[in-house]
Amino acid sequence: MLRGMSVVAVCLLAAVSIAAGQEGKADVAVSGMGVFTKDSSGNGLDQAVTNSGGILASFRYGFRGHSAVELNYGYTRDSQLYSSGTAFTFQEQQANVHELTAAYVYRLNGKKKLNPFVLAGGGMLLFDPITVSPHSLLDPSTNSTGTFLYGLGANYRLTDALGLRVQFRGLIYKAPDFGVSTASTGSWTHTAEPSIGLTLRF
Repeated sequence: MLRGMSVVAVCLLAAVSIAAGQEGKADVAVSGMGVFTKDSSGNGLDQAVTNSGGILASFRYGFRGHSAVELNYGYTRDSQLYSSGTAFTFQEQQANVHELTAAYVYRLNGKKKLNPFVLAGGGMLLFDPITVSPHSLLDPSTNSTGTFLYGLGANYRLTDALGLRVQFRGLIYKAPDFGVSTASTGSWTHTAEPSIGLTLRF
């Protein structure tokens, strides 16, 4: 997990260094987000996830025309709830969730004050378990899974450098089991991430 985060940090620093000589083509954003994950089921298990809040940091670099690329790091903490098809929850696992993704961004009005965009890409989610309950999984391990990313939103320029970003992002991935066979539904799930934050253009 730390190795993956280090790679992303190095990539972000390299991208910022490259963009430093390309004034006005790059921006960084820090946003607050809501994290809402769809319930899933399989192998006789129902898996639910608590709603949570998180942070999202992004670096975006624009090319000529409407195209841009983006690197993202997101963080939240939630609990995975496993039950055997009844209201009785027999296992619960809290985890720190780290998102490492990249995306292609298509900007509709690249040079205007209001700039809608759509994006698509992918990356990895890291579920780092925290054992805090007698109902936690037995000997859980960090779970990494690939994810598909899509989204849409808009940037609104407040000043030449400062802006506001509102967006909705969706993540599609396999539900985590923390390496514990009794917690595996084998199902895919979807996380919705509405967010709002500030951008700094340079």
